[in-house]
Amino acid sequence: MAQPSRAAFGDLGQGIQVGENSGSISVTAVFNAAPATPPQPFPMIRFSRDPDFVNRGDIIEQIHQRFANPPRRVALVGFGGVGKSQLAIHFAHQIAAGGGTWVFWIHAETRARVEEGFWTIAEGVRLPGRSEPKADIPQLVYGWLSNVRNGRWVIVLDSADDRKV
Repeated sequence: MAQPSRAAFGDLGQGIQVGENSGSISVTAVFNAAPATPPQPFPMIRFSRDPDFVNRGDIIEQIHQRFANPPRRVALVGFGGVGKSQLAIHFAHQIAAGGGTWVFWIHAETRARVEEGFWTIAEGVRLPGRSEPKADIPQLVYGWLSNVRNGRWVIVLDSADDRKV
């Protein structure tokens, strides 16, 4: 009488080892990767705080006030070189220091840079499907941002001078 086959699976169920066999073996295995655990909110700010930042408390306070009330959109407008980006960096770091809020930074001077920013967000929040060849990254990010279960978030669009971009 033939001995029955014995099979053992390796660590974490990956692989198969057969001890004794007296016939054919057919193995069907499906290994699904566990979905990545979403990370906790963290700041994705490209710039560190400027140690020489001149605090314009009144402007920062106005930004916080506008940000606290719907529609929660703030635009810093002015000539180049007056410190809009530095104000945005300072504000973004203040929001990040409070914890529990995603802070994303997108350089919006060109369409390619905006797309790069969306890709960075997709990677940072570990969006499922982001690596698919035909993934619509902006749509994936939009869907993620629209889901209240993903928490609070802030996006800074820096150098958004061209409405067409």
